[in-house]
Amino acid sequence: TGSLDDAQRYGQAVARLRANQAGAASTALTALLERHPGDRWVTLALAEAEARSNRTAAADARLEAMLRTNPRDRAV
Repeated sequence: TGSLDDAQRYGQAVARLRANQAGAASTALTALLERHPGDRWVTLALAEAEARSNRTAAADARLEAMLRTNPRDRAV
């Protein structure tokens, strides 16, 4: 994955999420969110990965924070 750009890393993480590899997806998405703080799509995908990894409290907190910031965001 060293030669991938961040958009490709995001796509790879989402593919991992869809392949029931939520832990690997979460790791990759956490790294992306560190490089792109506040990115809504990375944040949403990370919340989904957390929920699928049985880390529902973390997922809920992440989504609630997004709703506080963007209460009308339909994606959330």
